[in-house]
Amino acid sequence: MALALALVCDPQENLTLAELTLRRLAPRFLASLRLLDPGANALLHPDAADGLLERLLPQGEMLFLNEGFLQGMDRELGIKRSR
Repeated sequence: MALALALVCDPQENLTLAELTLRRLAPRFLASLRLLDPGANALLHPDAADGLLERLLPQGEMLFLNEGFLQGMDRELGIKRSR
């Protein structure tokens, strides 16, 4: 499965934070899509993507996230982290 993400930023926004957000968001999107039934069309299940976006980018605002928060969110969503 392949996934492409883009985060559009205003000139005054923190580009380093945007890069970190994308790096943290991409594997979680892939993991949440893998939780869908095999053969399920991801476009028909926007709730998985919407839930992640609402947690990581509430109202479109980038957050400084720590590992503890991310681990708790992964447990909540049932996502197993690969090391």
